[in-house]
Amino acid sequence: FFAGPNLLGAISPSDKLNCVLIGCGGRGLQAHLPAIAGENVLGIVDVNEKRHEVVRQTLKGKGHDPEKLQAFTDYRQMFDKIGKQIDAVFIATPNHHHALPAMIAMQLGKNVYCEKPVCHDIAEARKLRDMARQSKVTTQMGNQGHCEEGYRVLCEYVWAGAIGKVTETHSWTDRANGGSGPRPPSKPVPAGFHWEEWIGPAPYRDYHDDLQPHEWHGWYDFGNGSIGNMGCHVLDGVHWALKLGHPTSIEVEEMRGGSEERYPTGSRIRWDFPARGEMAAAKVYWYEGLKKNATRDADGMLKTAKGDARNVPPLIGQLLKQYPEEEFDTNGTLYVGEKGIIYTGCYGEKMHIVPREKMKDTPVPAKTLPRHKSVFADFIEACRAGKTDTATRFDYSTRLTEFTLLGNLAQHAGPGKKVEWDGENMRVTNIPELNAWVRREYRPMAPTYDITQSYVFNYDRGPHFASPPPPIADGPCKEFLGRKVRSRIGISAGLLLNSKWLIGYARRGFDILTYKTVRSAHRPCYPPPNWVFVEEGGSAEGPVYVTSQWPEDATQISSAVCFGMPSMAPEV
Repeated sequence: FFAGPNLLGAISPSDKLNCVLIGCGGRGLQAHLPAIAGENVLGIVDVNEKRHEVVRQTLKGKGHDPEKLQAFTDYRQMFDKIGKQIDAVFIATPNHHHALPAMIAMQLGKNVYCEKPVCHDIAEARKLRDMARQSKVTTQMGNQGHCEEGYRVLCEYVWAGAIGKVTETHSWTDRANGGSGPRPPSKPVPAGFHWEEWIGPAPYRDYHDDLQPHEWHGWYDFGNGSIGNMGCHVLDGVHWALKLGHPTSIEVEEMRGGSEERYPTGSRIRWDFPARGEMAAAKVYWYEGLKKNATRDADGMLKTAKGDARNVPPLIGQLLKQYPEEEFDTNGTLYVGEKGIIYTGCYGEKMHIVPREKMKDTPVPAKTLPRHKSVFADFIEACRAGKTDTATRFDYSTRLTEFTLLGNLAQHAGPGKKVEWDGENMRVTNIPELNAWVRREYRPMAPTYDITQSYVFNYDRGPHFASPPPPIADGPCKEFLGRKVRSRIGISAGLLLNSKWLIGYARRGFDILTYKTVRSAHRPCYPPPNWVFVEEGGSAEGPVYVTSQWPEDATQISSAVCFGMPSMAPEV
């Protein structure tokens, strides 16, 4: 794939967008599908084949022909097959599958709407922001409150000085997306559920009951805990109104639960921000899930804390004693300024100065921010116009996401350990081991040939990731064809040498792909090693070079090799 400008440009208002929905579970079915039902739903991707039929029946009731819907269990195969026909991709998967399809789509010049958080780690956020800027496609993250009135009014009040300089904020959520203890027992994968595709780039594990459809939020390798689930909603106003940049430090002050694989079920996190222009230095607090001494667990699939078990700011209790008529929701934020306090709900709703009576005596600021349609309508309208200035485009939403995911770094460090953050260089300076969470390693996946199917089937499908690959051990040099090699060696099946299989080897982690010219007819091969080496950006200085000699640094090279054989893809 390559990075390029928006290949779509403006689309006629009378034309329907060709849309693909990746992830047809709760959010996909309840929010995304209704939003795009008026467009041309070209395809869907979901690892659960049972959902394919649910989507077909849902669309049938909205005037679509279900027989024309193309269904996939792997978004890579979808992009390979129908990528050129797509106008917009909608992503509603678990967090660990957000960045990859979004990146592929943008590289292909396709517009992208992705659920929050827009990615799984901080490095992905920055890569997505860079690619959105390069590709000039329309992007949007699904934090719907950013399009609504509440947070826009909040910003206008704060920027007008209604409560003076804001020096601290207190945000909370009732979600307790975490756990403790070992993994549940392994179970057989349900029929029609493509487990390998669900795992994707994350470390492999056996299927168990505490991962899907919603519990993945609480596991390091798939979700981002309560703050990843709700932070981009609840903290959006904080990030926007206070014009936050990089914090100097983040610290978990208190935590309940958690393990080496799971996020806590409750925590209190603090970010320290320096002064920013006209904005004062600020402390941002986050309270999630269950309080430390709670005597009961969270309830239901959403893992919500109830009643006095909720972990909320002490400031709420103080305000309720002083103003008993005030009401604060189960998710919200208090903005503490020099002259007063403002409250907003989860999505910016119910915005008002505390107590509410003070609103009458406070001048209403001018509407300096544009007003948008709903988050989906805003995106679809921008796609039609070929514009990139959506309400929560990746240039903004990746920064909001990074801000929230820094809370995860503090949770990995543990209570009482201040995490010093160098935002410009994207690294933790005082606890180096935390940087492994800043940029996670994707699991290498080996393409397989399905011996139960025909050659044509395997050729057309391309590499299929049906099971976890065996580990590749690092070690001393080994001998291959009389040569000492240190890196991985792979020999591709020549008859399958097409773009899908080459891309498969590239994803496997090979440093260099080498192969002989693909011939339209069989010819004898020269004795091995009959390789041609092409190196770019390697150890040698200067431009790209081609040599038939074995390079001196061959012990540092890994390659995929195909000896000349006929192929049905001569363009390769």
